[in-house]
Amino acid sequence: MKAVILAGPTKTASTHEEMFLAGRAAYLRARNWTWPSSPATFPLPAGYNDFDLIPQALKGRRFDDRHNMTAPSLLAWYAAEFLRVERSGNHLLFGTEHLMTLSSPPGSADFAENAAALAG
Repeated sequence: MKAVILAGPTKTASTHEEMFLAGRAAYLRARNWTWPSSPATFPLPAGYNDFDLIPQALKGRRFDDRHNMTAPSLLAWYAAEFLRVERSGNHLLFGTEHLMTLSSPPGSADFAENAAALAG
């Protein structure tokens, strides 16, 4: 499986990219690419901003989540979703400009452990 993760910083049209791609999930799927689901949309494709909590979860931060999930359970949910995409034979495409927040100390043990959990 190939994976393309859009991590565009703010003010670079990344939100427009995400809206464009999320709105064309059926087109992408017909070409063996998947814009994955989120806990809020499963089994349908996620909205353009549904991945915004992943970076917070990777950093081990607590958050008030609209899905009533803890950071570890959110990461486990996405790990299972990404595995589902892989098993379907499709490639993965998603993004959030909030990924740019991961540029701060990725060497921490929490970051490494959580990133490994997301990778499955």
